[in-house]
Amino acid sequence: MKGRTTNVFETGMQGFFQAAFIRYHGFVLHMQIKCHLRSFTNTFFPSSFGPLSIIPYMNANIEHNDAAFSVHIGDMFGGGDLGGNNRCNPYLFESRRALFSEATNLLMMAGDNEWNECWDYNVTSNTSPMRELWRDKFARNLPFTSFSRPFPGSGGVTPTIQRKTTPNAFGDSNPEIFYFEYNNVAFLGTNIITGESYATDTGPTDINAEFVEEMLPSDCSVNSIVIFSHKYPNDKVSCYIVNEFGQGLRFVSSLPSLSSLYHEDLRRH
Repeated sequence: MKGRTTNVFETGMQGFFQAAFIRYHGFVLHMQIKCHLRSFTNTFFPSSFGPLSIIPYMNANIEHNDAAFSVHIGDMFGGGDLGGNNRCNPYLFESRRALFSEATNLLMMAGDNEWNECWDYNVTSNTSPMRELWRDKFARNLPFTSFSRPFPGSGGVTPTIQRKTTPNAFGDSNPEIFYFEYNNVAFLGTNIITGESYATDTGPTDINAEFVEEMLPSDCSVNSIVIFSHKYPNDKVSCYIVNEFGQGLRFVSSLPSLSSLYHEDLRRH
Protein backbone atom coordinates (compact mmCIF):
# COMPACT_ATOMS: atom_id res chain seq x y z
CA MET A 1 0.00 0.00 0.00
CA LYS A 2 1.90 3.02 -1.27
CA GLY A 3 2.12 5.99 1.01
CA ARG A 4 0.79 4.48 4.20
CA THR A 5 1.83 2.21 7.03
CA THR A 6 0.35 -1.27 6.97
CA ASN A 7 0.23 -3.45 10.08
CA VAL A 8 -1.12 -6.98 9.68
CA PHE A 9 -1.88 -8.97 12.81
CA GLU A 10 -2.27 -12.68 12.05
CA THR A 11 -3.27 -15.81 13.91
CA GLY A 12 -3.37 -19.42 12.84
CA MET A 13 -6.03 -20.50 15.34
CA GLN A 14 -9.48 -19.46 16.42
CA GLY A 15 -9.62 -16.98 19.23
CA PHE A 16 -10.54 -13.62 20.71
CA PHE A 17 -9.00 -10.23 20.11
CA GLN A 18 -8.94 -7.62 22.87
CA ALA A 19 -8.20 -3.97 22.16
CA ALA A 20 -6.63 -1.52 24.60
CA PHE A 21 -5.86 2.17 24.16
CA ILE A 22 -2.77 3.83 25.66
CA ARG A 23 -3.59 7.37 26.72
CA TYR A 24 -1.73 10.46 27.85
CA HIS A 25 -3.76 13.39 29.19
CA GLY A 26 -6.86 12.07 27.45
CA PHE A 27 -5.26 11.51 24.04
CA VAL A 28 -4.88 8.07 22.52
CA LEU A 29 -1.19 7.59 21.77
CA HIS A 30 -1.27 3.94 20.74
CA MET A 31 -3.70 1.07 20.33
CA GLN A 32 -2.70 -2.43 21.42
CA ILE A 33 -4.55 -5.51 20.19
CA LYS A 34 -3.99 -8.77 22.02
CA CYS A 35 -4.90 -12.18 20.64
CA HIS A 36 -6.11 -14.96 22.95
CA LEU A 37 -5.92 -18.24 21.04
CA ARG A 38 -8.38 -20.99 21.89
CA SER A 39 -9.55 -24.04 19.94
CA PHE A 40 -13.11 -24.49 18.66
CA THR A 41 -15.18 -23.35 21.66
CA ASN A 42 -12.59 -20.57 22.01
CA THR A 43 -13.41 -20.25 25.69
CA PHE A 44 -11.66 -23.01 27.64
CA PHE A 45 -8.06 -23.99 28.21
CA PRO A 46 -6.65 -26.97 30.19
CA SER A 47 -5.25 -26.66 33.69
CA SER A 48 -4.51 -28.89 36.66
CA PHE A 49 -7.99 -28.01 37.95
CA GLY A 50 -9.75 -29.01 34.72
CA PRO A 51 -11.00 -26.76 31.90
CA LEU A 52 -10.99 -23.07 32.82
CA SER A 53 -12.93 -20.38 30.99
CA ILE A 54 -11.04 -17.49 29.42
CA ILE A 55 -14.04 -15.17 29.80
CA PRO A 56 -13.33 -14.17 33.45
CA TYR A 57 -9.78 -13.30 32.41
CA MET A 58 -11.06 -11.17 29.53
CA ASN A 59 -13.60 -9.49 31.79
CA ALA A 60 -10.88 -8.77 34.35
CA ASN A 61 -8.82 -7.03 31.65
CA ILE A 62 -11.76 -4.76 30.92
CA GLU A 63 -12.63 -4.27 34.59
CA HIS A 64 -9.05 -3.17 35.31
CA ASN A 65 -8.99 -0.90 32.25
CA ASP A 66 -6.43 -3.09 30.48
CA ALA A 67 -8.77 -3.61 27.52
CA ALA A 68 -11.75 -1.79 26.02
CA PHE A 69 -13.62 -4.52 24.14
CA SER A 70 -13.29 -8.05 22.74
CA VAL A 71 -14.12 -9.62 19.38
CA HIS A 72 -14.74 -13.32 18.77
CA ILE A 73 -13.69 -13.99 15.17
CA GLY A 74 -15.72 -17.12 14.48
CA ASP A 75 -15.75 -20.92 14.71
CA MET A 76 -17.53 -21.14 18.04
CA PHE A 77 -17.75 -24.92 17.68
CA GLY A 78 -16.30 -27.68 15.50
CA GLY A 79 -16.98 -27.75 11.79
CA GLY A 80 -17.57 -30.17 8.97
CA ASP A 81 -17.75 -30.23 5.21
CA LEU A 82 -19.47 -27.41 3.34
CA GLY A 83 -23.18 -27.73 4.11
CA GLY A 84 -22.65 -30.82 6.25
CA ASN A 85 -22.26 -29.62 9.82
CA ASN A 86 -25.05 -31.05 11.99
CA ARG A 87 -23.72 -29.21 15.04
CA CYS A 88 -25.71 -26.22 13.79
CA ASN A 89 -28.86 -26.52 15.89
CA PRO A 90 -30.88 -24.33 18.27
CA TYR A 91 -29.52 -26.01 21.40
CA LEU A 92 -25.86 -25.44 20.57
CA PHE A 93 -26.44 -21.87 19.40
CA GLU A 94 -28.29 -21.13 22.64
CA SER A 95 -25.57 -22.72 24.78
CA ARG A 96 -22.96 -20.54 23.09
CA ARG A 97 -25.14 -17.44 23.47
CA ALA A 98 -25.51 -18.13 27.20
CA LEU A 99 -21.77 -18.69 27.55
CA PHE A 100 -20.65 -15.63 25.60
CA SER A 101 -23.28 -13.42 27.26
CA GLU A 102 -21.09 -13.53 30.36
CA ALA A 103 -18.39 -11.53 28.56
CA THR A 104 -18.22 -7.73 28.84
CA ASN A 105 -18.13 -5.62 25.64
CA LEU A 106 -17.91 -8.68 23.39
CA LEU A 107 -18.76 -8.60 19.69
CA MET A 108 -19.37 -11.84 17.78
CA MET A 109 -18.42 -12.74 14.23
CA ALA A 110 -19.40 -15.77 12.18
CA GLY A 111 -16.93 -18.43 11.07
CA ASP A 112 -17.41 -21.06 8.40
CA ASN A 113 -18.13 -23.75 11.02
CA GLU A 114 -21.38 -22.06 12.06
CA TRP A 115 -22.20 -20.41 8.72
CA ASN A 116 -21.61 -21.96 5.31
CA GLU A 117 -20.83 -25.38 6.79
CA CYS A 118 -24.26 -25.60 8.43
CA TRP A 119 -26.48 -28.35 7.06
CA ASP A 120 -29.06 -25.93 5.62
CA TYR A 121 -26.69 -23.50 3.89
CA ASN A 122 -27.79 -22.33 0.43
CA VAL A 123 -25.01 -20.49 -1.36
CA THR A 124 -27.50 -18.76 -3.68
CA SER A 125 -29.41 -17.12 -0.81
CA ASN A 126 -28.56 -14.60 1.91
CA THR A 127 -30.70 -16.40 4.45
CA SER A 128 -31.47 -19.80 5.94
CA PRO A 129 -32.90 -20.95 9.30
CA MET A 130 -29.46 -21.42 10.90
CA ARG A 131 -28.12 -18.11 9.62
CA GLU A 132 -31.18 -16.29 10.96
CA LEU A 133 -30.77 -18.11 14.26
CA TRP A 134 -27.13 -16.97 14.46
CA ARG A 135 -28.20 -13.41 13.67
CA ASP A 136 -30.90 -13.50 16.35
CA LYS A 137 -28.51 -14.84 18.97
CA PHE A 138 -25.41 -12.75 18.20
CA ALA A 139 -26.25 -9.74 16.01
CA ARG A 140 -29.79 -8.52 16.67
CA ASN A 141 -30.15 -8.71 20.43
CA LEU A 142 -28.36 -7.72 23.61
CA PRO A 143 -25.72 -8.06 24.89
CA PHE A 144 -23.95 -8.20 21.51
CA THR A 145 -25.50 -5.09 19.93
CA SER A 146 -24.00 -2.46 22.23
CA PHE A 147 -21.13 -1.92 24.66
CA SER A 148 -22.26 -2.09 28.29
CA ARG A 149 -19.11 -0.62 29.83
CA PRO A 150 -17.47 2.70 28.84
CA PHE A 151 -14.04 2.47 27.28
CA PRO A 152 -11.12 3.16 29.67
CA GLY A 153 -10.31 6.82 30.11
CA SER A 154 -13.11 7.87 27.77
CA GLY A 155 -15.06 9.90 30.30
CA GLY A 156 -18.00 7.50 30.10
CA VAL A 157 -18.07 7.12 26.31
CA THR A 158 -19.36 3.91 24.73
CA PRO A 159 -19.13 3.94 20.92
CA THR A 160 -22.31 3.28 18.96
CA ILE A 161 -22.21 0.02 16.98
CA GLN A 162 -23.75 0.28 13.52
CA ARG A 163 -24.84 -2.87 11.73
CA LYS A 164 -25.81 -3.56 8.13
CA THR A 165 -29.53 -3.83 8.84
CA THR A 166 -30.92 -1.70 6.01
CA PRO A 167 -31.63 -3.87 2.94
CA ASN A 168 -29.53 -3.06 -0.11
CA ALA A 169 -30.84 -2.79 -3.68
CA PHE A 170 -31.20 -6.58 -3.77
CA GLY A 171 -33.09 -6.81 -0.48
CA ASP A 172 -30.16 -8.22 1.49
CA SER A 173 -29.48 -7.16 5.07
CA ASN A 174 -26.57 -8.56 7.07
CA PRO A 175 -26.59 -7.53 10.74
CA GLU A 176 -23.58 -9.77 11.41
CA ILE A 177 -21.46 -7.04 9.74
CA PHE A 178 -20.70 -4.09 12.04
CA TYR A 179 -18.88 -0.77 12.26
CA PHE A 180 -17.98 1.72 14.96
CA GLU A 181 -15.52 4.56 15.46
CA TYR A 182 -13.55 5.52 18.52
CA ASN A 183 -10.94 8.28 18.75
CA ASN A 184 -10.61 8.55 14.98
CA VAL A 185 -10.14 4.80 14.55
CA ALA A 186 -12.63 2.94 12.33
CA PHE A 187 -13.43 -0.65 13.32
CA LEU A 188 -15.07 -2.96 10.78
CA GLY A 189 -16.41 -6.46 11.50
CA THR A 190 -16.94 -8.42 8.29
CA ASN A 191 -18.57 -11.61 7.05
CA ILE A 192 -15.60 -12.99 5.13
CA ILE A 193 -15.27 -16.70 5.83
CA THR A 194 -13.43 -19.73 4.52
CA GLY A 195 -15.14 -21.40 1.57
CA GLU A 196 -17.72 -20.16 -0.90
CA SER A 197 -20.38 -17.84 0.50
CA TYR A 198 -23.24 -15.65 -0.68
CA ALA A 199 -21.83 -12.48 0.88
CA THR A 200 -18.53 -12.60 -0.99
CA ASP A 201 -18.84 -15.03 -3.91
CA THR A 202 -22.28 -15.85 -5.31
CA GLY A 203 -24.47 -12.88 -4.40
CA PRO A 204 -25.21 -10.02 -6.82
CA THR A 205 -22.74 -7.77 -4.98
CA ASP A 206 -19.94 -8.13 -2.46
CA ILE A 207 -21.85 -7.23 0.71
CA ASN A 208 -18.72 -6.54 2.76
CA ALA A 209 -17.25 -4.15 0.20
CA GLU A 210 -20.63 -2.45 -0.09
CA PHE A 211 -20.72 -1.86 3.67
CA VAL A 212 -17.12 -0.63 3.79
CA GLU A 213 -17.97 1.93 1.12
CA GLU A 214 -21.09 3.01 3.02
CA MET A 215 -19.39 3.42 6.37
CA LEU A 216 -15.88 4.78 5.86
CA PRO A 217 -15.95 8.59 5.96
CA SER A 218 -15.07 10.15 2.62
CA ASP A 219 -13.39 13.11 4.33
CA CYS A 220 -10.56 10.87 5.63
CA SER A 221 -11.40 11.84 9.20
CA VAL A 222 -10.18 8.52 10.62
CA ASN A 223 -6.51 7.98 11.44
CA SER A 224 -6.59 4.18 11.34
CA ILE A 225 -8.77 1.39 9.99
CA VAL A 226 -9.05 -1.97 11.75
CA ILE A 227 -10.74 -4.83 9.90
CA PHE A 228 -11.84 -7.90 11.85
CA SER A 229 -12.26 -10.85 9.53
CA HIS A 230 -12.52 -14.63 9.90
CA LYS A 231 -10.58 -14.99 6.65
CA TYR A 232 -8.11 -12.54 5.18
CA PRO A 233 -10.11 -9.66 3.61
CA ASN A 234 -10.86 -10.29 -0.05
CA ASP A 235 -9.69 -8.18 -2.96
CA LYS A 236 -12.92 -6.19 -3.30
CA VAL A 237 -12.70 -4.94 0.29
CA SER A 238 -8.96 -4.28 0.15
CA CYS A 239 -9.11 -2.63 -3.27
CA TYR A 240 -11.85 -0.24 -2.21
CA ILE A 241 -9.84 0.94 0.77
CA VAL A 242 -6.68 1.35 -1.30
CA ASN A 243 -8.09 2.63 -4.60
CA GLU A 244 -11.29 4.45 -3.64
CA PHE A 245 -11.02 5.56 -0.05
CA GLY A 246 -7.28 5.99 -0.51
CA GLN A 247 -7.66 8.46 -3.38
CA GLY A 248 -8.37 11.26 -0.97
CA LEU A 249 -5.39 10.46 1.21
CA ARG A 250 -2.85 12.11 -1.06
CA PHE A 251 -4.38 15.48 -0.15
CA VAL A 252 -3.80 15.11 3.61
CA SER A 253 -0.55 15.04 5.54
CA SER A 254 -1.46 12.31 8.04
CA LEU A 255 -2.28 9.02 6.33
CA PRO A 256 -4.39 6.32 7.97
CA SER A 257 -2.79 3.02 8.85
CA LEU A 258 -4.56 -0.25 8.13
CA SER A 259 -4.68 -3.23 10.48
CA SER A 260 -6.25 -6.51 9.39
CA LEU A 261 -7.05 -9.10 12.05
CA TYR A 262 -8.31 -12.49 11.03
CA HIS A 263 -8.32 -16.22 11.69
CA GLU A 264 -6.80 -18.37 8.99
CA ASP A 265 -3.76 -20.50 8.31
CA LEU A 266 -0.64 -18.57 9.31
CA ARG A 267 0.81 -16.66 6.39
CA ARG A 268 2.73 -13.49 5.66
CA HIS A 269 1.73 -10.69 3.30
